[in-house]
Amino acid sequence: PITGEFLVKEAFCEVPASTKRQMGALNELPQYKAQWVMHGKSHIHDGDNVELAIRNFWEPCLTVVGANLPPVPTAGNVIRAQTELKLSIRCPPTIKADAVANKVKEILEKDAPYGAEVTFEVESCGNGWAAPELKPWLEEALHKASNRAWGKPMGVTGLGGSIPFMGMLGELYPKAQFVVTGVLGPNSNAHGPDEFLHIPFSKGVNCAIADVLEAHYKTQQ
Repeated sequence: PITGEFLVKEAFCEVPASTKRQMGALNELPQYKAQWVMHGKSHIHDGDNVELAIRNFWEPCLTVVGANLPPVPTAGNVIRAQTELKLSIRCPPTIKADAVANKVKEILEKDAPYGAEVTFEVESCGNGWAAPELKPWLEEALHKASNRAWGKPMGVTGLGGSIPFMGMLGELYPKAQFVVTGVLGPNSNAHGPDEFLHIPFSKGVNCAIADVLEAHYKTQQ
């Protein structure tokens, strides 16, 4: 069956066991899937929230983001001499993007149907980043802070992106622990003309971070 799955095995990685365990809290969020607005009868993956999260940011994804095709009103029933596509490939955070790009180039340029000439040019590559496994004191502090602010345990999430800042910090401070959080989700809207934050949730984030800082201070005593 046609599944839409990306078939380049070099683009897959093993999901850390600690990450899967921490993702478990996502199954306690019935509204998690509501963040993806679907059209008509289309729907997202049928699995639970953890399965969906793994597919979303621990598995590769290929998207066609551009094509030099003629507009529909002026398109005709002729054979095109040349067609260009622009592809965006999102890789899991622990995979080297340039290695995947080289493999995709090898696959697309090899044995094209009917001897067609296919060329693949890499415009740019950027590696992802995954936070190192949490130390016991920090994981405990995050659970306590989350339960105090929202009455639910801490969960982890991720997203595809092209901002390399966290990867740069991870390379500079390989032994550091990271808490990357913020206010983004239902009733918040980022990167738009009507950008706004959910005030009650923002207060919860501030309180949670204050609790974590207190816990960190106590570990130094």
